[in-house]
Amino acid sequence: MIAAAQMLMKHAPDGGWVLLWSLIKEHAEFGHELIESLSFPDGGNVNIAPKLSESQLGELFAWLTENYPYTEQRLGFGFMGPGDTAPFFRNSILEHLKKRGTFAACDAIRNIMERFPEYAWVRQYLEDAEWFARAATWRPVSIRDFLTLAMDSDKRLVETGSDLIDVILESLTRLDATFHGELPAAKYLWNEWQKMFRPKDEQDLSDYVARHLTEDLRDRGIIVNREVQIRRGIGRGSGQLTDIHVDAVIKGAQPGSYERIYVIIEVKGNWHPELWTAMETQLRDRYLKENRCRDGIYLVGWFSCSKWDDTDHRKKQAPSILLSDAAKTLADQALKLSTEGYLIKSYVLDVALREVCYV
Repeated sequence: MIAAAQMLMKHAPDGGWVLLWSLIKEHAEFGHELIESLSFPDGGNVNIAPKLSESQLGELFAWLTENYPYTEQRLGFGFMGPGDTAPFFRNSILEHLKKRGTFAACDAIRNIMERFPEYAWVRQYLEDAEWFARAATWRPVSIRDFLTLAMDSDKRLVETGSDLIDVILESLTRLDATFHGELPAAKYLWNEWQKMFRPKDEQDLSDYVARHLTEDLRDRGIIVNREVQIRRGIGRGSGQLTDIHVDAVIKGAQPGSYERIYVIIEVKGNWHPELWTAMETQLRDRYLKENRCRDGIYLVGWFSCSKWDDTDHRKKQAPSILLSDAAKTLADQALKLSTEGYLIKSYVLDVALREVCYV
């Protein structure tokens, strides 16, 4: 069986991995003998790693780690058997995955990190894998894009998630300026009834922001080297959907492939009961994690002002602090949460109705 498996891995285009992987998982003894035969010098000259996809390599590494766990290696004398060389094969799988030069390999390593959080050193493999992936997919700026950037200071080049976040924050600053300009737009985010004012809900705020980003980033062509798409989040069963997805897409090096950078924006009104915790529990640990996105913006609409109807229960839930203090607190929190590959920024929109506001 081992000889037949080696021949299959050596000559089949996909290494016969679908069949062999099911056997490895179902029959531990067969799995151990096969893996150890591959790791030993006379293992039939089989190199299975190049034939496996990134996700398959990640699954194989996880199996190897569970069956040949990392332990303290003691130096000694004598010959090494297949059981001794299997850990070297395990390490070679992770090394191969790192050097694949694809973002799919980065995702596979992230899965490994989540499955084995005790191995903090895997973080270095992820950083190296991201470097190889960027190097493999990098393309120089075209002459046309370069001239466009040189002739228009408003245009931006986006190559990373950090670049896209910076562009979105610039756009939000332009939006914020409209709320209290010559023709104040803040009133469009308030409901008025008998000279009493109440903020519109978070979903209305999210829709307003999404429309602005669509007009400002996509229609004005702020980003010169990618197609920008603004879309709303997909339903998750309960509650209002306030997340906005900003995608920046460019055709990849291979025909029919695309390179995608995206940022998730989570929108909150300043009355939200989880205002100070949702950046971590909702944006980072839920939205970013579920979407395999590591870049996000926590956007808060700050409505506090004297014109806010006192009978609106949401007003009592809003913090009694200055907008500037809230912005600093959220910025500090975003900085602390920007670890383990995540990049989070915060922004507070001043949506108060002026005239004797205390913000």
